Amino acid sequence: MKFCEKCGKEIMDEAVLCPGCGCAVNKESEATKVVEVPKQAKTASLLGILSILLLAPLGIPAIILANKSKEKTGGVMCKQAKTGFICGIIGLCWWGLSLIMLLGGM
Repeated sequence: MKFCEKCGKEIMDEAVLCPGCGCAVNKESEATKVVEVPKQAKTASLLGILSILLLAPLGIPAIILANKSKEKTGGVMCKQAKTGFICGIIGLCWWGLSLIMLLGGM
């Protein structure tokens, strides 16, 4: 996977233009290099999804790991990290609202 040198958006290997900013992608440029998905991002994605399905507290480490994975991708969250981050927030909100409704007698 590559990232745009101007906006940092993830781009396809075959792309000629960045879908985020429209900048031309220089195939020879070192700034648009292939970056491996950090293990933290993969773990964040898994924990985020599990926080929706099983346990809300798993959303907290999902959010933290997603943010930490940015260190290894040049300050940009990759797709897996975004998935973990968003699912972690949704999981915490979902289970929090469910608990409020359960305790409130609704």
